[in-house]
Amino acid sequence: MATVEPTPTFRVSPSAQEAIGSAIARHPTPAVVRLRILPGTPPTVQMYLVQPRFGEEVLEFGPARLVLDPESRPYMDGGTIDYHPPSSPSAPGSFSVEGPRLRPLDRTGAASEPSRIQGSVDPREAPLLEALHRVYDPEIPINIVDLGLIYGIEWPAKDKVLVRMTVTSPGCPVAGMLEGEVKRVAVGIPGIRDAEVRIVWEPPWGPEKMSEAARRRFGYA
Repeated sequence: MATVEPTPTFRVSPSAQEAIGSAIARHPTPAVVRLRILPGTPPTVQMYLVQPRFGEEVLEFGPARLVLDPESRPYMDGGTIDYHPPSSPSAPGSFSVEGPRLRPLDRTGAASEPSRIQGSVDPREAPLLEALHRVYDPEIPINIVDLGLIYGIEWPAKDKVLVRMTVTSPGCPVAGMLEGEVKRVAVGIPGIRDAEVRIVWEPPWGPEKMSEAARRRFGYA
């Protein structure tokens, strides 16, 4: 993973830097916010917390650490990511991405004026992570979140979650059991009707993936 200076093609407002940084700080393992812009009329934006994949560039804007999908880069040229605080204590805040390349088509097929598209870090993420803290590798007395086995949480559909996770070794005998338990826990969260659990191997797991408390328990810190 390489960390690079922000490209000059888009900016992140101070309020968005703070909001993204706060979301990352709540994640139990080192994470970034992935930004994905999906084509459409108008385009839509997805933002979610993940661990960066091997070889991905991480863009740092103050406390905000972003990964931009390659197919989304053209949309961001000249754009701005901003954050809008909640209008009431019960309402969620939201992010917006605005720029000259985010133009919906009008009825004639011509591009309209530059547009703003909305997105947010999904509010189901926190209760899902809290529930996953109660899932344990039966061979190790530490939950899978503190072990650093959860590599990413994505939201491919309105009521579906995709959990990318790994196990401590390719020959782990309980991989299938953990996969089933994570899926069971995920569909128990309000607003999640379907869950896919994908076992991945990059980046390889190691003790450095564990939380600080877990590393101390095993004498790594």
